[in-house]
Amino acid sequence: MAVELNLPPLQGLSPDQVVSTFYDFILATGPTMTEDSAQMAAPQVIDHFFEPLSAADYDSKVYELATLLYIASGAEGSVELMGVNYAVTAMDGSTATVNMTGTARLIELGGHVDDDTINDTITLVMADGVWKIQEIASY
Repeated sequence: MAVELNLPPLQGLSPDQVVSTFYDFILATGPTMTEDSAQMAAPQVIDHFFEPLSAADYDSKVYELATLLYIASGAEGSVELMGVNYAVTAMDGSTATVNMTGTARLIELGGHVDDDTINDTITLVMADGVWKIQEIASY
């Protein structure tokens, strides 16, 4: 059974807009997910937002993304991104680098709040006229 997703168009978006759209999509879609539907949705999200991956990388990315969707589901609390900034730090015709900074707040069901600083570097590649995420590196 496939999960029906309303994937946003990426055509015409700049690299920083693609990254922002990806995270906005995860936070908006996550609350509709169960653990099973997150597993089923992950491949569609990867195919839409990420460059084509090798089989080994694909399986790993499916697991990572399903986990991210499940966390965003609110099953164990809520996730908020605060003060997030996306800045293109390098770009040529085929590759781009975006720096994402801000704070990720996890509010657990019991009320415990955990704030984590975001300082991620996202590498994108141009694929068929659209920017696609290649790698997300957290520091």
